[in-house]
Formats: sequence, structure tokens, C-alpha cells
Amino acid sequence: MSDSITVRVQLDSYNFANPREKQTQVKVCIPDVGRAFYLLPAGRFAELRDAEWGEVLDAAIAHQEQAEQRGGSSVAESLVAARKALREWLQADENRDALNEAWFQDRARRDPVSRSLLQDKERLTARIAELEAVAYGDATVRLLSPVEQIRHLHACVTAQLSRADTLDRLLREKQARVAELDAALPSRLKATPAEVDAYLRTILAEDTYLRFQQEIGAQALHEVIEDAQKVRASADNDGLYNADWREGWDDAIERVDPELCGPSPSVLVEFVEADGITRRIAPVQALRGDETAPDFFKPGHTYAREHHAATIRFLVRYVDDCPDGFGRVAFGWRVEDGDVTYSPFDSDDFTGWALVSEGGDA
Repeated sequence: MSDSITVRVQLDSYNFANPREKQTQVKVCIPDVGRAFYLLPAGRFAELRDAEWGEVLDAAIAHQEQAEQRGGSSVAESLVAARKALREWLQADENRDALNEAWFQDRARRDPVSRSLLQDKERLTARIAELEAVAYGDATVRLLSPVEQIRHLHACVTAQLSRADTLDRLLREKQARVAELDAALPSRLKATPAEVDAYLRTILAEDTYLRFQQEIGAQALHEVIEDAQKVRASADNDGLYNADWREGWDDAIERVDPELCGPSPSVLVEFVEADGITRRIAPVQALRGDETAPDFFKPGHTYAREHHAATIRFLVRYVDDCPDGFGRVAFGWRVEDGDVTYSPFDSDDFTGWALVSEGGDA
């Protein structure tokens, strides 16, 4: 049997008939009392994994008693006896104090911040013991009159109470800081991308975090390239490809290949969450002092974009506001595969176009 009190909370599969089902297991070992375990629903894991052991056992025992009242499955007599002995042991206040102290010591061993708290407590306790020895062990105190001894004792008690208040305040401040740090950590089971992003920015330098994002981006792009190559090869084997289509696929693949175009993203991407939706925001490259970010087509400028492996060019002649005042329309010549048409584009069509030249033929 273990030499110390231990309680462990784990989430795993314990139902051999249904291995996909997960449950929360509470295992407890009390020296000279016994070993026992309890099975609770999986949803209780997040609530109990960091709780004090007294709260964990109260919840486990209450759940077991409810299951017994409903006529739950039978268990071994040895386990029933161990659970009964554990319930009786918990009824004594001194046993609960021992359980709480064991939880504190176990947490101190596992967590650096709690370990520091325990060391501070031990140092302050030792200092108080030293002061008590000075107060009551000084031979000159014994030579004082009874009234003077009472006054001296009152002064010592007052000083010790003040130190105790200081110790209690310091412990509460550190415990609050520990709780603050724990709350800042993203949940292991249901953290959002925005929460993970915010946490990683607190522990990683910007260039280190960017390299991490680029490794993920490279893996994603390699999967896209492999899939595109499979589709291209399949269409080629089936005779569905001509030279233009093949060249278009090759160009598209090369445009995203990180080995040819460099790592992606090129700047650190930030994840933000609003209204329950996670959005990615990449910082915009800095503009020159005389530049402004374009928001629509400009007359006399030529724009281009790719569409089904073909390049479309748009030579803008003029821009006019809609009569209803809710948008703008650019009028000009649209060129695709040698075909020239006169075409308008409104403000919703601006995305995806790149400026080719200022003036000139389309």
C-alpha cells in the first residue's frame, strides 16, 4: 500500500463492451484504510481534475450512492468494503485536514508555482519559530515582574499575529496569481484557434511563432499540391487534358509550392474571435509614404486576374457612381483569349484583380 494519500482523476475508456465511450475515473488510496475507484460521466472530468481532493471524493461518493439507489451494476465485495471504509474515514475532521494537506503537497510537487508557495510557507514558519524562541527563551524575560512579563507576552503575541496576517496575505496573493495564470491557459479540450494564438504570442518570440506557422502552412500546401497532381494526372490519363490545361495546372501548382515561392505565410497571421467566429488577419505590408491602399478600379489603368487557367485583362476607361448612391461601376474593355468585350464591374467585383499597368492597351 502507498505510504501517502493519493487521489487521481483520469479520462479514458473503461467500458469493455463499448470501448468508444469515455468515463471519468477517480482512484483513491488511503494508507491503512484501503484503495477504491469510482466511475463518473466524462463531462465531470473538466470539473474535477484540478479540484481539491475532498471535493473530488465527495462528488464521486455522491454519484456512486445515486447509482446504487437506481440499482446500478454490481461490483466486487472488496470494492464495496473499501468504499464503505473510505466514507467512514472522511467523516472525521482531522482526516479531511490530512486529505487537504496531501492535496496541497501533491500539487506543490507537480506545479512550480505551488512548489514556490510551499517553500515560502516553510521559510516563514521557520522564522516564526525562531522569533518565538527569542521571545520565550531569553533569560532576562524570566527576571521581569509578573506585570512586565504579561506586557512582554502581549507584545510578542501582537507581533506574531501581525506576522501571521502578513503570511496569510502573501499566500492569498500568490494563490490568486496561480489562479490567474491557470485561467489564462487555453483549455486542453475546447480551446479556440484565437485562444491558442493569444497564448502562443505570450510565450514565443514573433519570429519563432512565424516559423511555426510556416511549418503548418507548408504541410497544408503540400497536401494541396499532392491532391492537384493526382487530379491532373488522372485527367491526363483519361485524355481530358490539352497542352493549355496542363500548363495552367502546372502554373497553379508552382504558384503555391513553398519550395519555389518561399514559406507561407510570409507575415505572422493573427487569429481573432468575434461573435463566436474565428477570423484570420494577416498584417498588411507597409505602403510608401505617398501610397494609399487601392479600394476600386482607376480610369486609364489595366488590371488582370486568373480565371480557369486563363488570364483576363480589364482596361478601365472611366468610373461612375451608381444613381442610387450605393456603389461605383467601372466601365472598360474586357479581354479573354483574344475576345474583346465592353464590360462593367461594380464594387463587389474588385477583389482578386491585380494592377498590371497605368494606361496602355489591355
